Amino acid sequence: MNLIESVHRNINYLTRSVDQNRAGIPYFMTFWHENGMEYRHNPWDVVEMVGRFTLGMALNRYITGMDQPFDIEGNWFAHLQTVWNEEFGLYAAPQGWRFIQTDPAAADYCGSLSSCEDDIAMYWDNRPVYLGLALRGLLMGDSEALEWSRKTIEGFKRWAVQDRQRQWAYYTTSSVRGRELPDQSAPPFPGQNMGGILTLLVKDYEWFDDEDSLELAVGLANCSMDMIRLHDPWPKGYNTHSYFHYLAGLGRLYEQTADRRYLDYAKEHFDDYLPRFSSSFGWVAEWPDVDIMSNTPASRQKGNVPLAEGCSTVDAVDAAIILARCGYDEYWAVAERFARNYMLRSQVSDIQNLPKGVIAEENEHSSFLDIPDRLLGTMAGWGAPDDIVDFEGRNGRRVFQSCCGSHFPYGVFQVWDHTAMMENGTVSIHFAFDRETPFVHTVHTTNSDTGQFTIKMKQDAALRVRIPEFVNVETLLASVDGKPIPCSRDGRYADFGSQKKGIPVQLTYPMNKRTTTEHIPIWGKECQIDWLGTDVVGITPKGTRLPIFNGIPFAPSNTGAIRDVLKL
Repeated sequence: MNLIESVHRNINYLTRSVDQNRAGIPYFMTFWHENGMEYRHNPWDVVEMVGRFTLGMALNRYITGMDQPFDIEGNWFAHLQTVWNEEFGLYAAPQGWRFIQTDPAAADYCGSLSSCEDDIAMYWDNRPVYLGLALRGLLMGDSEALEWSRKTIEGFKRWAVQDRQRQWAYYTTSSVRGRELPDQSAPPFPGQNMGGILTLLVKDYEWFDDEDSLELAVGLANCSMDMIRLHDPWPKGYNTHSYFHYLAGLGRLYEQTADRRYLDYAKEHFDDYLPRFSSSFGWVAEWPDVDIMSNTPASRQKGNVPLAEGCSTVDAVDAAIILARCGYDEYWAVAERFARNYMLRSQVSDIQNLPKGVIAEENEHSSFLDIPDRLLGTMAGWGAPDDIVDFEGRNGRRVFQSCCGSHFPYGVFQVWDHTAMMENGTVSIHFAFDRETPFVHTVHTTNSDTGQFTIKMKQDAALRVRIPEFVNVETLLASVDGKPIPCSRDGRYADFGSQKKGIPVQLTYPMNKRTTTEHIPIWGKECQIDWLGTDVVGITPKGTRLPIFNGIPFAPSNTGAIRDVLKL
């Protein structure tokens, strides 16, 4: 499978799901009405969504090799400069930005249902802004973007309470509203505002050698780990998206510090949370069951069907990859199963069944024109196990969320980047995706009977290929330059030893067809799942509006035709 087609579709979504009359900021929600669709603004659009779209486009362009940014990216950069709050040292939604707010769970985001009554800077919102601007700067050589990204880091440092006796760092709230620095004796406020910024602090240290960023990451990790223990009913302030993001950050912190506590905690909690809140194919509930939550908002009241959040699947893939990268090879299979199924298959790639009507005139809150065409390339945000839009959950709101469509490139990048890796003179193929790098070109093909890796080395190196989890290793057939060879193994890897530049290598195996029955605990229902190898090819009960698993996935398509449709 070639990931590039998914990236091209997502570029369509990111460049077109914006408000041209309001600085090009994204629309957060897409509502499915029976006679048409509606893009609607939300308070998150002012800061967080602009950061997420900036980050997503930077990654998409990097994967596809597009050097020149799209014009809309310049609009996003200019907008972010207008919402920089010098007193906070962070990007903030300013007083007077008015939106229709329809989600009771977020009603307190700006102090009212319709407008920001005060300037407000959310720590979580500033996370994607930093990453988006930093990557814009690093990948494009844009020194101004780097300067603006680094200012965000200084803001994170400024508002953190440092408890050096316990080697803690923490925040006392999830946001900055006033101008006074926090009381140094105030208690921590755990949640995504702490764990959610670990990855960006570790990356800041990695990219810019900022020791203070690493120290802050260590303090935040120590505090959150002390406060949130295994088997707690649910960590306050997190949903699954932010919690898996936190665990991935702990894994990255381990890679920089070699402190085993961070890796052990991340693995233990990942192993505990994943089966409780996800399916085997990557549907991940956004929130736990209401019975284990306190202060349950109206939209999560008992009786509502839990919904997946595409962001949660992306971050589960990311956390699994980090654990695998840290030495636990079994998580490569988890990452691939989640990525090949719910993450990639819930991307909107066919708009025929989307409502086509125009139900109202454009206004400052909403857009109604050409929504299906503009929506092409997003992914499920509040979906069912086999439907991109869930018509039973969240009070029947029938919504796509832009946070998921713009976080999708992060997951695709992680899979793309880790498909083929070279370390210490050895090329490792971890995933069954097509990938071309300076050191190897690998193509993976499947049909109903056979799967095959075809690999050509671009330089002399040792080669090993991860054997898919469903394959009986005794059935493997290996060849070099068309000649069969014995298939040596190193754990779940086929070990080809030293290989020469330009010589083709193949690994072939029979596909495995099977049907499993699975009770998804958080969903509260049972599914019958038809598998072909790692891929889900059918689910019962079947989706009714936009089914995700409808036959053999990833049939060859004409990339040129897709590019023509998307006008890329």
